[in-house]
Amino acid sequence: MAPRKLAMFAYFLQLLALSSSHPNSKTCKAQPGTKAWPSDVKWERLDKSLSGHLIKTVPPGAVCHPSQPSYDVDACPAVQAGWKLAKWHTENSVSVIMDNFANDTCLPDPKYPCSGEGYPIYVVNATTAEHVKKGVDFARQNKVRLVVKGTGHDYLGRSAAPNSLSIWTHNIKGLDFFDVNEFTPKRCRVPIDKHVITIAAGTQMLQIYEEASLRNLTIVGGGAGSVGIGGYLTGGGHSAISLTFGLAADQVVEMEVVTAGGNIVTANACQNEDLFWAMRGGGGSTFGVMTSATIKAYPSFKFAAVTALFGAPVSSSEVYYDALTTIFEESPDLADLGISAYYFGAANVSGADYGVPIPGMINGFLGRFMLPLIDAANTSDSLLTAVKAVVAKAIEGAEDQFLMTSVTEKTFDDFWAYFKENTGPPDAGVDGIMGSRLLDRKSLTKNRTALKEALVVAPGKGVLLGHLVSGKGVHNAEIQGGSNAVNPAWRSAYVHLVVTSRWDPLDAAGREKQLDLNTNVYTEALRKIAPDTGAYINEADLYEPNFQKTFWGANYPRLWLIKKILDPLDVFWCSPCVGNEGWKVWFFWKRRAKYVLLVPVSYNATRASSTPVQAEPLTPPVRNSRLTLICISSYYINNFKIFSALLPIAHVASIDIAISILPDCIQSILTASIGATGYCILVEQGWPVSGIKTTVIEPCSGGKTLWLTYTIGQDVDCANAPYKHGPLVGSQCWPESEPVSGFELLCL
Repeated sequence: MAPRKLAMFAYFLQLLALSSSHPNSKTCKAQPGTKAWPSDVKWERLDKSLSGHLIKTVPPGAVCHPSQPSYDVDACPAVQAGWKLAKWHTENSVSVIMDNFANDTCLPDPKYPCSGEGYPIYVVNATTAEHVKKGVDFARQNKVRLVVKGTGHDYLGRSAAPNSLSIWTHNIKGLDFFDVNEFTPKRCRVPIDKHVITIAAGTQMLQIYEEASLRNLTIVGGGAGSVGIGGYLTGGGHSAISLTFGLAADQVVEMEVVTAGGNIVTANACQNEDLFWAMRGGGGSTFGVMTSATIKAYPSFKFAAVTALFGAPVSSSEVYYDALTTIFEESPDLADLGISAYYFGAANVSGADYGVPIPGMINGFLGRFMLPLIDAANTSDSLLTAVKAVVAKAIEGAEDQFLMTSVTEKTFDDFWAYFKENTGPPDAGVDGIMGSRLLDRKSLTKNRTALKEALVVAPGKGVLLGHLVSGKGVHNAEIQGGSNAVNPAWRSAYVHLVVTSRWDPLDAAGREKQLDLNTNVYTEALRKIAPDTGAYINEADLYEPNFQKTFWGANYPRLWLIKKILDPLDVFWCSPCVGNEGWKVWFFWKRRAKYVLLVPVSYNATRASSTPVQAEPLTPPVRNSRLTLICISSYYINNFKIFSALLPIAHVASIDIAISILPDCIQSILTASIGATGYCILVEQGWPVSGIKTTVIEPCSGGKTLWLTYTIGQDVDCANAPYKHGPLVGSQCWPESEPVSGFELLCL
């Protein structure tokens, strides 16, 4: 048997063993106050095994509420002051920077109600990978919902959940530096030909940048000092210098990960390759808990920055949006020169609030254009000249309608010096959500009218955030192992465009209005100009339609299968995350108590009024009790279908087959719609194909067998495909059994 087939068969056996050993694995996660919830004795044992590192959660805002046991009139002012600072939330075991993701359950203001309903019940204050392992094991063995928090710098609410156990990685600290060719990934033979840094999961950007600078090094890192590496790397991670060096996920050469099974493993290009691929772009809180990552670092360089400002009176909105449209149109050409940028655009705002010395209300633009001075052609003057030309083009013919324009340049000794002076803390302690889209050259340059309309509609009453952070470095990234799970749309995008929505705390009507506007108006305006790209998972709409395709594109089927293999019990679950289709959140009241349950999609609550956050799948789970339990569940994912089983077997009367080619020559997707009863099939393996032949074989030993023959297509250039094969045939006779329908198959 070929090596890849052996590996896939081994995965199948693992999946089968886990499924058979946990016959009731798809039952509700444990709920406090029920028999399923672990006893106090079990929690005490966990705390003892952690040497006292288990925290019983107290809502951090409770110190401001006289009704709460932790009320402290002296401590309240400090909490209120810190609440608006991201750094404060990162240093608290359960607090997150967006209030709505704790459901506003205990704000530090006595005029609001306070309870712990929005927070985890317990927290593992991890300082080692072993602490993480024990927390994961406990959650898995007791069916407790598990969440992972590094810093709480999370715009999609994945790092907090009610009635859960949280693993807090913030205190797993450490940095180790290695020179060129000094670090060799475990089980690999070739050392990394660059400087690398091994970073513990709790280490934040501010410390990493500073320590790297002391050694004349620079990394591809986050835009805020409070950002940690966990969610940042696993989501992809863009940077002011990613246009030159690639995304943060592209820099990773090795990870240490605690898996859903409680194993502490090393993942790199030479071992645990599927996990390594998935953890770099497949999203956090999904495949495992990253306890450290080893990333590439680059020699320090001088860094030039140009700040461009222009403002127009609100009465001159037309010329303002014309100018803004030109800035975005010119972005791909700026990127080709190696120039990255952050854009901030806001309509009808106070000039003073926007940092512009103009009285009254204006439409304003602020752009920070940046250039690493690495190549001889890249100079401070070349950056200044390019930006001046773009601004001049933007306001050309309407100069007299702008109240001010300003273009200034400053050169810094290294990126750390720039970062210290120009990066402020992100907003925190607010209720809000965002939406985004990755814009390629076509969406930025081919239809000016449509682009301008999107720039008018998308911000609503908020700020438009443009990130010119992709270009040659991302498009042609040198990635360990050849590829990673980052959204393929990044490889052709230039601008990551973000819109935001806000509402007042506990304003249910305002919240619903803003959520609707964010998804169906603001972000929809961006989808219209870039329907075929996607969005960046870490800064996106929580309620993005067809999120699987939008966040991961063609990578999703492989990610989904890896998730089902590595975490068949869904120890890790979040939304919107890979593989979350099997569960939903139910809210209901019983005996005057509010319950928030994470339940399987097939679950039906009795005497419960429910509002599922996760929609039901369009197809019910496939069940065939007389066959070995391989067929777990199937779901429609808009334009393509996925199925959770390896080596599926079923009896069919008719079959319609469609094949999809993926450009990387590694995988293909076979979609089979199967009729009521009659034949049986065994599909062993799928490979890159351009056509498919089906042959019905005469009955043998009580059943008919459908042979599926896969052939490598001539129209697909697979000359360098890692697993290239000739025709593969799978066949087997099986006895008649119960019919199945609605059956779908994923072939890798």
